[in-house]
Amino acid sequence: MPDPAALAEELAAAGWDRVALHRHAEEARAAGAGWPHRVPAELLAGLSAAQFAAALRAVTLEWRLTPTERRVRHGGTDRPTPADQRLLRDLPPHFGKL
Repeated sequence: MPDPAALAEELAAAGWDRVALHRHAEEARAAGAGWPHRVPAELLAGLSAAQFAAALRAVTLEWRLTPTERRVRHGGTDRPTPADQRLLRDLPPHFGKL
C-alpha cells in the first residue's frame, strides 16, 4: 500500500497542503462537483483498486477532507414506485408462505 504520509508530503510539495486541499474540496462540493475527483489511470499504474482506496481513505480521514454531514440522494417522492411495491411484495419461498 502506498504510504499515506508520503502521499501527503507529495501533495504538499505540489502546492496542495491540507488547507488548500480542504478549501478545494469544499468548493467542489458546493459547486456540485464530485469529490474526491477521479484520478487518471496513468497515475494509478501499479496500484490495485484496494491499495488506492486505502491510501485515499487514509489521507482524506487524516486531513479531514470528508464532508461534515452525509448527503442522501432523494428521488423526489416519499412513496414507493410501482416497481418498488412489486419488489416489496416479492418474498422468497421460505418466508412463511405455503
